[in-house]
Amino acid sequence: MLERLSFFTELRIRFRTQFYYFFRKKELKEKIAKRQGKCNQCGVCCEIGFFGMQCPFFDKETKKCRAFGTKKMPPTCRLFPFDKANRYEGRVPEIEKSCGYWWEE
Repeated sequence: MLERLSFFTELRIRFRTQFYYFFRKKELKEKIAKRQGKCNQCGVCCEIGFFGMQCPFFDKETKKCRAFGTKKMPPTCRLFPFDKANRYEGRVPEIEKSCGYWWEE
């Protein structure tokens, strides 16, 4: 079982993601342009879910997203992670170990 983030930490991260998505699109695009690597479908971000609820597209058996690469995939999932802070850097060790994205310092 993955370590859960505190309610307020998760709320801050989710708010920040939505804020960039709706109000800072130019900065969001710049941040994504700096992102390197690709999604390797590790499923950790899907398994973490939102406030303790797993993503409805997360397949518990395969540990993969059923919507990956389709039109059903939510926009915030396509953008995740747009920077280190958005990837829960240092807070969920499983993401740091398995996520296929990284950023140059």
